[in-house]
Amino acid sequence: IADVANYSYRLIELTRSARQRDAYHPYGYAPLRYITADRSFVFLFFVGGICPLVAGVRELAELQVPVVDHLAAPLVVFLASALLEGSAVKAAYREILSQAEKEQITGKSSRSGDRGRVFAYLREGRDVMSTATFTEASSGVLGAGVGLFGLGASWYLQSGVPDVCCSIVMASMVCGVSTFLMRKSGNALLGQTLPDWRVEALVWKLQDHPSVENVYDVKTEMVGTDTVRFKAEVQFHPAAITDRVLQARGKTAAADPADPRLAAYQVISKRLHDALPLLQQRALDASARAEAQERVAMVTPWLCKNNDLFYEALVWELKDVERVLRGELSDFRNVHIDLEPW
Repeated sequence: IADVANYSYRLIELTRSARQRDAYHPYGYAPLRYITADRSFVFLFFVGGICPLVAGVRELAELQVPVVDHLAAPLVVFLASALLEGSAVKAAYREILSQAEKEQITGKSSRSGDRGRVFAYLREGRDVMSTATFTEASSGVLGAGVGLFGLGASWYLQSGVPDVCCSIVMASMVCGVSTFLMRKSGNALLGQTLPDWRVEALVWKLQDHPSVENVYDVKTEMVGTDTVRFKAEVQFHPAAITDRVLQARGKTAAADPADPRLAAYQVISKRLHDALPLLQQRALDASARAEAQERVAMVTPWLCKNNDLFYEALVWELKDVERVLRGELSDFRNVHIDLEPW
């Protein structure tokens, strides 16, 4: 009954978490998935773990262990549970492998194979529900085995003590699994970051960009299973940006018609080349002026025009860096990027 109620609650709430984001929830309803999981794990901990554990310990302490007479019904229940939970383990195992490949999670060593990837996903994976299904179903299979052993021992010894002891073991297993899941969902609700190896890969990718000098204060946060935030301060190289703008003039749009940056850079490059004669004329006029303030006033229009062009180029560099990040984070449906020029 507890499992049916628990799974029904998850099913109802998970359908709500799949709603699209709106004005009231700009990052979507994905965190509801973790909230639902956390409540479900608390329910599992107390109803599926603590209550049977307390009942079993009390029966042993008060020496009120009934003799097992009718074993057919619990035997059928345990066998059916083992079959159902076993099929759930297989389905969750395949789902975790597909999620691990999608999230680029691998085992610690190449020799560990799929099993190593599954254990790595249990530690680092962002889908709490897949982890919960696998661990709970695995616990159910082990629990069914422990229960069958308890029934066999009780029938052989003609005593209910082995059955109660095995019930305590099963309840302890449920407590352990639910504690692990509550810790995982709690970390997700606090705002879990991307794995360290992936953050380092993103930083290296940014530093390989031609116009990026360095990257500082990198912060990431996963919101649900399909949304990620990336925030960083980026130090750009002004000379590299100017060089990229000047080089764009000689390129043709046919080289990459899908690249809007190239077309924008061609426009900026043309405007920059058109402004060069103005610089020459202003410099000649300024050199004829005796007062420093007058010389500055003569070249101010060109400086303002040049700053406008560089600002536009910097904006397109930011967009290009964002494009690189979105390509690296393509396994997320929603990617929110906040880059601040340093």
